[in-house]
Amino acid sequence: MACSISAGFLETNDQMCYKFSHSRRGIAVIIVNNRTGNENIRQGSEKDTTFLQQIFNHYGFEIRTFCNMKSKELLSGLLRISREDHSENDCFAMAISTHGMESYGCGTNGTREDVIETQDELIPVRFLLKLFTDDKCPSLQGKPRLVFIQACRGQELDNGLTITCTSPKADLEAAGDALMDAVLLKERLNPGQDDTDAPPHSHDTDGPNSNRLYDAEESISASDTTDGKKSLSDIYIAPAPCYEHFLVMYATPPGYFAFRNKADGSWFIRILADVLLRSDGRQSLTRELTRVIRRVAHDMQSYNTNPRYDAKKQSPVIYSKLIKEIYLTPKNGELPRDSTS
Repeated sequence: MACSISAGFLETNDQMCYKFSHSRRGIAVIIVNNRTGNENIRQGSEKDTTFLQQIFNHYGFEIRTFCNMKSKELLSGLLRISREDHSENDCFAMAISTHGMESYGCGTNGTREDVIETQDELIPVRFLLKLFTDDKCPSLQGKPRLVFIQACRGQELDNGLTITCTSPKADLEAAGDALMDAVLLKERLNPGQDDTDAPPHSHDTDGPNSNRLYDAEESISASDTTDGKKSLSDIYIAPAPCYEHFLVMYATPPGYFAFRNKADGSWFIRILADVLLRSDGRQSLTRELTRVIRRVAHDMQSYNTNPRYDAKKQSPVIYSKLIKEIYLTPKNGELPRDSTS
């Protein structure tokens, strides 16, 4: 085994595991957008903030929270963080909870890519991630960057699969018990209705919306001017951004809605917190995140009075360019701070 735990401490082989013995764990950025003016448009998102704070506090991160920011303020704040000295940090983390969608025309070739919503406009996810690449943030070179994104990536819905069981009676009874457990879990976890994390106006249209896009470093804005009549051959589908030493985990696959319970927060963030806060550090981070995927996919099902959004499923996805394993344990002796912007 490349990484082992002895007497409560993790002993790492530098060839197989990222070094997590720096003096600080690192900075964790939490980005939450839940309002337009004074209107709360993302009920339950305050629970996402709480869950994310619990995760990052538990693992000794210094938390920076950006809540309901305009695009220029958000990107300027992230740019300042990227220019800080991270040389004594183990890693960097960022978690996002907001509306999202696919957008067209962000690139020069009619690119279709993931964008997230701020208070005034949409921002491509790649703008945020690029601020922390090796060339933009040299003091993070060779260190892992962990990104978690709760946002819709389109308007498709996952209906799940109906499984026909041909097993003996005993197995059928066991399957029935498992189904009842799933129903009870749904009732316990979903006391309120489930909503999606797509912008409210996107529920009423089948085409892309026009939104101004802001570039962090060059302050260049562009317009998404597609009229929705392009053929598939005219559209370049951009891969989800993932750079060297990045792990990016989305709540949902490309093109699909991501669900959020109005009472308990988003499915993805809630289960991510439950898994990571219960982890003893003996399993690699990627293995723990696989457990998150399984629990969201198997245990969760939407409840909504609108039949279009009722009884739907969801499965998170991971994009990774990590070259070593990560074993997360609480940072001993470190008092994490939370500064809210």
